Amino acid sequence: MRNAIWHDDMTLGADEVKKSPGKGRVHHNLGRVYDQAHLPRKAFNEYIIATYLQPDLALAHQSLGISYVSRGMLKNARQELETALQLDPSLGEARTFLDFISQQNSAFPRK
Repeated sequence: MRNAIWHDDMTLGADEVKKSPGKGRVHHNLGRVYDQAHLPRKAFNEYIIATYLQPDLALAHQSLGISYVSRGMLKNARQELETALQLDPSLGEARTFLDFISQQNSAFPRK
């Protein structure tokens, strides 16, 4: 039975969520697995849950922000990425994506 759970990251992550549904970190981890498996909708949902359950989890806000960027929802992305950096200023990926959003906004200003 244990071998089936440890078969791959997705089954392991789903088992962790099943056993600890109230922990933001396990939802974030499963979201990362879904991202790596090219399942962006599932990843996005897990990031939403993670930030709701654990609002101080900077990595979850960063991942959610990046998901928003991929959906073209730059206002939401900016908010999540800024939250991530407030919680953990060392998150370089969040800063990189904020720079990307700024470049997009300057290249295509709103009227």
